[in-house]
Amino acid sequence: MLHHLLERWRARRAARQAAALDTLKARYHAFRILLENNGRALECLAGFDGTSGTTRRELVEELVSLTGELVDGLDLLSDGAHPGLFGAYGHIAGRVEQLGADTDPAREGEILCLSLDDLPPEQAGLAGTKAATLARLRGYGLPVPPGFVVTATAVARLLASPGLEAQLRRLLNVAEADPGSLAVTTARIREAILAAPMPAEVEQAVRRAWADLAAGLPPEHGPLLLAARSSGTAEDRAEHSFAGQYATVLGVRTPEALLDALREVAASAFGQRALAYRRHMGLPRGEADMAVLCQAMVPARTAGVLFTRDPARSPGSYQADDERMLVVAVPGLGTLAVDGAAPADVYLPARDPAAVRAGDVETRIARKTLRETLEPDGTLVRRPVPPEDAEAPTLSPPELATLVRLARMVEGVEDGPQDIEWAVHEATGAVHLLQARPLSMAGARPPSAPHQDGMDGAPLLRGACASPGRAVGRVHLAHRPREFAPPNGTAATGHNGTGGAGKSGDTGGDAAPHNDAPAVLVLPHSIPDAATHLDGYAAIMVEAGNPADHLSCVARERAIPMLVGVAGAMNLAEGTGVLVDAGRGAVLEVPDALWDGVLAATRREAARRRTPHDRETPGERELRSLVVPLNLTDAYGPTFNERECRSLHDIVRYVHEKAVLAMFRAGDEVMETAGTLLRRVELGVPFHVLAIDVGGGFRNGAANGGARRNTRGTALQAIPENVASVPFAALCEGLTTPGLAWGPPDGGVPAGLLSRALLDGRGERPVGDFNYALVSRDYCNLNARVEYHFAMLDALCTDNPRENHIRFRFKGGGTGGARRARRIAFMREVLAGAGFFTAAVDDLLTASLAGEPAGVMRQRLVLLGRLLGYTRLLDAAMTDDETPALFARAFLSGRYDTKDARVLRDAAGFNAGHDATVGSGQK
Repeated sequence: MLHHLLERWRARRAARQAAALDTLKARYHAFRILLENNGRALECLAGFDGTSGTTRRELVEELVSLTGELVDGLDLLSDGAHPGLFGAYGHIAGRVEQLGADTDPAREGEILCLSLDDLPPEQAGLAGTKAATLARLRGYGLPVPPGFVVTATAVARLLASPGLEAQLRRLLNVAEADPGSLAVTTARIREAILAAPMPAEVEQAVRRAWADLAAGLPPEHGPLLLAARSSGTAEDRAEHSFAGQYATVLGVRTPEALLDALREVAASAFGQRALAYRRHMGLPRGEADMAVLCQAMVPARTAGVLFTRDPARSPGSYQADDERMLVVAVPGLGTLAVDGAAPADVYLPARDPAAVRAGDVETRIARKTLRETLEPDGTLVRRPVPPEDAEAPTLSPPELATLVRLARMVEGVEDGPQDIEWAVHEATGAVHLLQARPLSMAGARPPSAPHQDGMDGAPLLRGACASPGRAVGRVHLAHRPREFAPPNGTAATGHNGTGGAGKSGDTGGDAAPHNDAPAVLVLPHSIPDAATHLDGYAAIMVEAGNPADHLSCVARERAIPMLVGVAGAMNLAEGTGVLVDAGRGAVLEVPDALWDGVLAATRREAARRRTPHDRETPGERELRSLVVPLNLTDAYGPTFNERECRSLHDIVRYVHEKAVLAMFRAGDEVMETAGTLLRRVELGVPFHVLAIDVGGGFRNGAANGGARRNTRGTALQAIPENVASVPFAALCEGLTTPGLAWGPPDGGVPAGLLSRALLDGRGERPVGDFNYALVSRDYCNLNARVEYHFAMLDALCTDNPRENHIRFRFKGGGTGGARRARRIAFMREVLAGAGFFTAAVDDLLTASLAGEPAGVMRQRLVLLGRLLGYTRLLDAAMTDDETPALFARAFLSGRYDTKDARVLRDAAGFNAGHDATVGSGQK
């Protein structure tokens, strides 16, 4: 009888344990699904600004669905602990769906004209290569004349005029079938285009763009005269430049004349030379692929062409100390230099502006015969050069040095040798850049010049664009939340057009920050809590992270340029002056001489284009407000609750944070009934772990030959070699680090400490009992009670850096508040140095790391394992404010015996002042 009762009891216990394990596995899998939905929801938020019309509606519908699944997932994980979230989601989702149904179709194709100052990188295809390059250079503060682009969409509408499109197709077919008729056929094409009516919406856009450009010119500029030039999507590239194939119309003085010039330039895309060039280069013959660049003309005293490398020198002959540029200059406009129609001066300056000023220039002064000038009425006139000026140099040494400096900057921005057209203003002597394109050279590309600091060299750093735009500012490194605030209360004048300018000082890496200069926030990885301070920054750089994370979404919402994946960003010196060109994924150092100009240019750009949604309708703006903004920026603040969720982004953030906390609590709810399903991992140190495998956490042999039942029959025993969980194995490796001291620290334990019993407020289990872990192949969730404190860790370590995270919490101690705070200061010093973001309230430490590759995450988990062992009873040794830095120094140097830290107190070169700062425990 007793035997049968015992068997029934064992069967019921096994059933309870199996049910508990099933519940835990279901919760774990729900958590993984929630993480996948969270990642996709962030991708939808990141893609919001790049879509419109039907595409945006589909994206919003997906986001609404994903957010609903996230809310359901959190409800499952937390056993219904957040009932108010359903109401918040229902209210937001209902209004979003209503607005989404009313949103107008896509209007991207309606962009007919764009100012060079309003040309975002994502619209470069509409503007063509030439205009996009000049807009980029102008955005860097380089002296590019103002102008606008009649987009490829507008040109396409002209060519699609009633009757014209069919006529063009028929004539092109004739030219294809009979190459001998090409001259006659292209002449008929030109006549048809010149006679075509201009679409009314295109004409209105052109007149409006003309008026805006004229209104923005200074009074001293005089009457507006434009140059209308092609800007093809396949033009001005290294592989095919189309140089000289398309028409240019100079001296355009009225909007009516500009409409005719547009037809002329569009017709040149089907000219005899252009079609022959397309056939030679293997490009389609029936596509114009063209926008028209309309630029204010410079009344030039002299103008010409500059090659940043001398093509006459074979690539193999380049020497680091004998590199030259090639400058061709003529009097007046540069048309004679481009056409090669008149004698021109030739200069071969050194590539160093200082060397040019010192006279390092090879010069061949020609006897000039012609000068082309622009009359006030727009007429081009060619006149003989007076005999007394025929052999006078067209450029002075300072002008040539300025040209070389600007050319080096263009080469750095465009990342390669350049073919540049330039002009010197006849009244002011200012040098202007009219065009830049890659320099095509036979043979291998010449070796790059040795890197030099400044915008005349290669970019300092590169990264991925999370939020487009350009901004200039001084680097501010932030390792922890108290460093998020802008230095000295600086305003984000580098991107939003407010506040003072700020003159640059030393351009080297040790440049000191200026009180009135905008700042660029640099973070080791992306963390949403920094969003509270973003309005104080001109731009953001993050070493880790991705364009779909929360901080990236906030940056896009606020139109703050942001780069992620910027390797080496945290190695920049505090205060270094940089220009962040997020659209191109580049960071350049700003030299002192260019600081004011580049800063002013980035302000102008931001003032004209504060956000990517300036032209939205009221309904579209409301839709955005319900989708994109992140209002819950402080995960530890009193307003982080479901009642404060005002957007889908808020709900996504709230669910993710609370889901991680729910997993922290998941183990305790089932561990007490798990029984023989637990594996006791024998580490050989006084850190006792009972683990539950929810999928692939242990190797197959761990259940038999690799594991054994303990003497009490309550758990299986497993050795670390049988741990297959990547994060848990890394943690075990850290816990078993050779030399790690597990005994009391030097000085013993204060009297009374051992009599204290710290109880975790989430349960009645005393600290120092078994530590519980949920593990899978790439996941670990640990609840640890070590002596008089507890620690919680949640880690995901996969092959996809976007999914990876570590969340770590540490609280308690057996001593008074001052010593516990010093231990927290020690831990913050160590973790911040490893790239974690840390926050502390009293004796509670929170640390997080995300977005790093699996190898980095594993290394950080090894460090956390060592830290858990090292900090055992460490608060007892925190006798004064110097000790946190002492122990941090010992730990980081690989001296894991806590007694070693005392040896460092009198070590040579120890900075006691730094110790006191580190050990202050300030947040």
